[in-house]
Amino acid sequence: MKYYSKIIEFVRPYKLWLVLSLLFSFLYVIMNTASLWMVSSLISNILNPAEFSNTSGNSIMGYLDRLTLELIGEGDNFHKLKMLCIMLFLTYLMKNIFLYISELTMAFINNKMIMDIRSKVFRHLQFLPLSFYNNNKTGEISSIILADGARMRMAVTDAARKLSKHPLNILFMVTMLFLINIKLTIIALLIIPAVGVVVIIIGKSIRRKTKRTSEKIAGITNIINESIMGIQIIKSFVRESHQINKFINECKKYYKLMFRRDRLLFITTPINDMIGVSIAVVLMWIGGNEVFNNSSMSGDDFIKFIIYLFAIMQPAKSLASVNLSIQTSIASAERVFKIMDVDPQHNNNKLDINTFESEISYENVSFNYSKNNEVISNISL
Repeated sequence: MKYYSKIIEFVRPYKLWLVLSLLFSFLYVIMNTASLWMVSSLISNILNPAEFSNTSGNSIMGYLDRLTLELIGEGDNFHKLKMLCIMLFLTYLMKNIFLYISELTMAFINNKMIMDIRSKVFRHLQFLPLSFYNNNKTGEISSIILADGARMRMAVTDAARKLSKHPLNILFMVTMLFLINIKLTIIALLIIPAVGVVVIIIGKSIRRKTKRTSEKIAGITNIINESIMGIQIIKSFVRESHQINKFINECKKYYKLMFRRDRLLFITTPINDMIGVSIAVVLMWIGGNEVFNNSSMSGDDFIKFIIYLFAIMQPAKSLASVNLSIQTSIASAERVFKIMDVDPQHNNNKLDINTFESEISYENVSFNYSKNNEVISNISL
């Protein structure tokens, strides 16, 4: 959690942009819910125009049906169909405009954060003592600035982008499902938590593997830097084959780590899909039985329920992947803040000499890069 709070500090300068993105995300969710209602109303009007036109009751569903009829106006079924098509097009147009503005605003924050993170780390590096560079490889430092610095923003921007839309999407759709049929919605909500348990378990493992892959790619980058900068020495000692084997071995280790991580990453979607389809099949069976055998649910309501049920799966799957993005970002943040937590070097021991008379002398001078790396001991000049 401490790393996540540190990442949040980088988004503070752009909080107004973030609020703007969240606002348009909210408008997108409203239009998305309305567009699904229009789709279900359009299908109901085509399949059963008589039932669609005869809406009654004082329930919220009855009010929404009457509001839809008022919006499409009076006329025959063809006129109502034409108006529904126009309204469906307009709601989708507005929905996608709001989505584009929201995503574009978040992309602005995203790229600015990457720039700020890299700049801050690089600035900090300039004031670190030589002992830091003596104990850390050049390739690893470069990898942290470029790769880990870019991945850190996922904890904020990717999470914010998904958390700003998908929870609201799910909330609105679940509300609609409750309004349509309480019994079927409760059954769905009892099964859905299985998805969350699977994703949390896999997410923790992905975080560990992401940290190891970041360390491994840093090792590969370091070999490349050593080979390019020291190519004269390598050729002088005929060490080309040694460097090639060293590089290939590091790449093999990186491949194995990445493949193990990807196996976990890609299994989440099939698992979530199968859980989602299983829920949908069970609810379709129960709902169909309510319509055909018990007559406790109208065909119009059943169509609306199925449309909202399938529509809720995509935001649910995307929301489940937020944990994976956060775990990946935190793994990278650990490496970035490992550098940021190193105390910078302060030149407080400098001596200003304004006059010079006869001599400059050094008596018993010692110097060390670190506690176990003394390079000068008791030198007098």
